[in-house]
Amino acid sequence: MFSDAGCVDLAQAGFYSSIMKSHSLSTTIGWMERILIDGFRRAQAGGQTVWAGDSIDIGPVDPVATFAQCETAGGLYMPAEGMTTVGLGVAREWQWNRSGAWHWMEAVWRRLSQSGLPRSVKLFGGQAFPEQRPSPAEWAGFPNMSFVVPAVQVEQPPDPRSPARLAVTVELAPDSDLDRLLVAYRQFLSHIVGHGEALAEQASPRLQTVTCLPDRTGWNRMVRAALAAIADGDIEKVVVARSLRLTADRAWPLALILQHLRTANPDTTVFALRRGRSTFLGATPEQLVAVAGRTVQTMCLAGSSNRGLTPEEDSRLAEALLIHPKNLEEHRIVCRHVTQTLGPLCSQIASTPAPRLRKLPTVQHLCTAVSGTLLPSTTIWTAAQALHPTPAVAGLPVESAQSWLETHEPFSRGWYAGSIGQVDLTGNGSFVVGLRSAVLHESRAVVYAGCGIVQGSVPDQEYDESRWKFRPVLEALGADGAEW
Repeated sequence: MFSDAGCVDLAQAGFYSSIMKSHSLSTTIGWMERILIDGFRRAQAGGQTVWAGDSIDIGPVDPVATFAQCETAGGLYMPAEGMTTVGLGVAREWQWNRSGAWHWMEAVWRRLSQSGLPRSVKLFGGQAFPEQRPSPAEWAGFPNMSFVVPAVQVEQPPDPRSPARLAVTVELAPDSDLDRLLVAYRQFLSHIVGHGEALAEQASPRLQTVTCLPDRTGWNRMVRAALAAIADGDIEKVVVARSLRLTADRAWPLALILQHLRTANPDTTVFALRRGRSTFLGATPEQLVAVAGRTVQTMCLAGSSNRGLTPEEDSRLAEALLIHPKNLEEHRIVCRHVTQTLGPLCSQIASTPAPRLRKLPTVQHLCTAVSGTLLPSTTIWTAAQALHPTPAVAGLPVESAQSWLETHEPFSRGWYAGSIGQVDLTGNGSFVVGLRSAVLHESRAVVYAGCGIVQGSVPDQEYDESRWKFRPVLEALGADGAEW
């Protein structure tokens, strides 16, 4: 009754069809228990650690409600198009506290791809914005790089009425505490199969304090210092950021925030990563890299303007953005770097001949799409390491800009402007840049926004741009009326 890969072959046993018909919690738990018990027996018989897992179709799942209700490590990845994936719990985690560990994750991925696990199982995680200084308290539990194989994973198609795909994954040693694992996995499944109903509406917490770092005076000082460094030839561009630190009278309602981000920003990727009692979330417009087969895609997103209050004003702002010298130069810098970096990894590469407008609810960007065909020896891990961070979030030269930021930016970014994504065991996956984002810890939140500084930037105009970029998350928090 077991497949060659060591997974429970429920289809041959006639069990698969009963799952499809009933979708009951008890039936699904029985299926899961067989996976864990079989894996444990194999580990004991072989005297070594083994992977066990399988996947089935279940009834439709609300990914946001599922993620929010499970108070453990987890990940949520909701692209504008395609499958939404939610992962609960940790079958295994890999962490590194230094930069440049992508090649180690590629080695991990290669081993997992030979483990017999379902090919749809994903590694969730990413890397912080590369810095040498220690991360502040709000980033406790988020190492420099972290990837997780979830204990339980669900893929929900865009049609909320369509069946979801459930995968269970477990790593078992001869001395594993099987009873403890069974209890934990039952709990994970209860959040998916037993609680699919939408969450009730709740009122947003009452905002108590808002602190800007840096404040407007400090921001203007930082931008002027950046312009001086550019004039001296030390850097060509640098992306400076500021943060808003908010406290509320009670914990932030995670499900409602994520639902708002998805509804209000349908053309973005909504993401969330939970570590301990902290959650990093956002609705980012920027793709770092995506791979399907040998095709690789990325984008150059730089140069911004606000949206108009009327169609006529919005059209005027869009037309002005497309010919604005400062924004075009900022965009050109990013495009040059991305194509030069990705080119050696590809047998062919192409980009759109001119930037188009990427319109979002509060801001519009210049955007150039880039695609190519990866060389046989190249993977998504190689491409992500080469591209992260891009000049769109750091500057150019990248290393010089990073060094400048560590001296002048008054806080550590943590995973803001870092890379967040997922990769399945075939090597297909995608990473986005952690923009329009915040880290939440109970009743506290830190929200981030940044602006690219090049020759011709004006401090007050860049400050206004950062306010447009704060708005998506502040609106989701119910804090968009705060003075900041």
